[in-house]
Formats: sequence, C-alpha cells, structure tokens
Amino acid sequence: MSAGRPATIALAWGLGGGIVASLVLIVPHLAGAAPASRLADYGALAAGLLAVQLGLGASARPAAAFRERMQCATVVAVTVSVITGLAAYLLFAVLRPTLLAIRFAAQQRAAAGSMSGAPRGARELASLAAHKAQYLDPLFQSVSTAATLLFFGLLLGAYGAWRVHVASRLQPPPARAGLTGPRISAKGDRSSPRR
Repeated sequence: MSAGRPATIALAWGLGGGIVASLVLIVPHLAGAAPASRLADYGALAAGLLAVQLGLGASARPAAAFRERMQCATVVAVTVSVITGLAAYLLFAVLRPTLLAIRFAAQQRAAAGSMSGAPRGARELASLAAHKAQYLDPLFQSVSTAATLLFFGLLLGAYGAWRVHVASRLQPPPARAGLTGPRISAKGDRSSPRR
C-alpha cells in the first residue's frame, strides 16, 4: 500500500462500519425488539458487508493492483468483524444476558411444534440438546458472529478486488504518442512513425 494512506482509509472504514454494525445489532434489542428475532443479527451482517464494499472502493487507489485491493478489503473486514464480535459479546453477556436462553427456548419450541412425533423432529431436538452449551455461551456466539462476518467480508472483498483486476486487464492499453501510425508531413508524403 502506498504511503500508508490506503491502509488508514481502510481502517477508518472498518471502524465506522464496525460501529454502525454494532449499533444495528444492539439498539433493536435494547429498544424492545422480540428476543427470538434475528433481524438485528442479519442487519448487522448487511451493515458490515456494506462497509467492506464501500471501504474497498474508497481506500484502494484507482490503478491499484489486486494485492493492494485485497489488503484494503482485509483490513476493513477484520476491523468490522472484531468490533461487531465485541458488541455481540457485550449484548449477550452484559446488556441482555437472557437473550441466548430465550432464543434457545424458541428454537426448541419450533422444533417440537413443527415435527411433533416425527423422527426428524426428535433428531433435531436431540441435536439442540447436545449443543445447548454452545447456544447459551456468549463467547461462542459472539465469536461465531464475528467469524461469519469476517468470512463473508473477505469473500466480498476478494470478489470486488478480482472484478476490478479483470476489468482493468480487459481494457485496451492507452495509445502512446508517436506510435499510432505513419506521420503525414506538410508536403503530403508519409514517413515512418517516430519511436
């Protein structure tokens, strides 16, 4: 990255995107949203991915190589996911410590109600019971949230960097002065192009 400027811009976009994604995750639950709803989680994921996309466009130079664009996308994605993961831990462990238990109970009710008596429903209930500790652990859930955002952020950043790289390779090179064809002198005769 040239002179640290793209890295600084990418870091700024990552911080801003992480703060926005964190607010999207936390504020609805503090405002009284349904605890079993995951709409705030999906909103935080969308806000984080939007920050990666916009941050990549703002931080990389127009003529940047694939590597520089991917570095910028990585900085934004890592920063956004770390901040959002910390906000998720704050939400699950401090602000709404019963949120994970309410979500787990809602999943159990949904599994029991939708497939009552069916072998598939029994397997789903058994799977929920086997992984109860993971569903109720704030650290596990916050790391899971951050990892999901990081994975999709890196994927989106790699696609954006690759797309610009391919588009730049498909453009014809600019014509250089003096190599465009024969020159016509004032007398009308053609001479070979200058090199």
